Amino acid sequence: MTHVRLGGGLVVMAAALAAATGCLHRAEKITIGRDGRVTIEVEYKGDPGDFTGPDALPSKESDWDVTRTEKAKGPEPAQPEEGKPAKGVPQTEVELTATRGFPPGAELPRTFAAPTDPDRDLYLDFPTTLKIEERPDGTYYHFRRVYSPRRWAYANFWKEAIFDEDMQKLAAKDPKELKRNDRIRVLKAFAEVEARKQVEFLREALAQCDPQLAADRFLRVRRALLDVYERIDWDKVLPPELLTQDEEERDKQLQQEAERLIAEGHAEAVKSLRMHAGYEDAQVAAFEKAYARAQRYYQITESHDGHVFGLAIIMPGEVVAHNADEVEQDGTPTWSFGGVAFRDRPHEIMITSRVPREKEGK
Repeated sequence: MTHVRLGGGLVVMAAALAAATGCLHRAEKITIGRDGRVTIEVEYKGDPGDFTGPDALPSKESDWDVTRTEKAKGPEPAQPEEGKPAKGVPQTEVELTATRGFPPGAELPRTFAAPTDPDRDLYLDFPTTLKIEERPDGTYYHFRRVYSPRRWAYANFWKEAIFDEDMQKLAAKDPKELKRNDRIRVLKAFAEVEARKQVEFLREALAQCDPQLAADRFLRVRRALLDVYERIDWDKVLPPELLTQDEEERDKQLQQEAERLIAEGHAEAVKSLRMHAGYEDAQVAAFEKAYARAQRYYQITESHDGHVFGLAIIMPGEVVAHNADEVEQDGTPTWSFGGVAFRDRPHEIMITSRVPREKEGK
């Protein structure tokens, strides 16, 4: 979620459907036996909100043995004073562990999504293979996993394009240093980014549900959406008296305005589809479904910003080659990376080990 700090509060200026990224740690251990049997153990740790994110987690529905525990990780609440709320409420840490074994030759998972999940194709995709090769000097085990690239720049291009160096410096300042006109400039910039992002979702959706839509009709729909943002009356959105209000109340009003703009822009796009492309209810419904999927794909991609991936692979025999980030003292190769590793590019995990061929007579 993109935020602008105004007078000390956080104000949402991004799509209501955009994900707020937490910090979910996901450690995975893969053990490969000499017979080709594979055991995968995954451990997630994070705050409760991290587990309500958009990406798929291992589940019983996808044949994983899953255990979830919660524990307090903060101080016990202090006894509140009379008439005042309690302070020091403890935070909760959630730990989810999942294990699954695969017999020799079995297909390894490329997603944690359940087979019946309608959004299965939108989640993180990581094709995983194990190939066993016999050579004169022994048996070679080739493990490979590729985190499929997720399209990201198509929508986020606009943030870099609109937030030039001067605007970045302005947005980075302490809100107390900003004059009202500067605050409006920052809000305008974020609104412009959001408008362009919505156009990208619009284009994605129409490419899926109506690829033959004439260019002029698409451009009319695009213009209808952008016009909503271009006619914003910023004196009404951020009147001088609003800055003197309670911070929480001010932020609430600005957030409501941002969500209203997003909803209005979408409604105008649909109205234009009906007016200029002749869409009937069935076509609008198909568009809405495609639009929601486009948003969800982006939401899942953004959610990985707060994920820390850790991977350890235990191979049979002696490891002869790998592209690991580190090797532990016990010789286990490990990888560590964030979600940015597979933005618009694949991220590949590779390792090969060898079990020497026993000499004849032994």
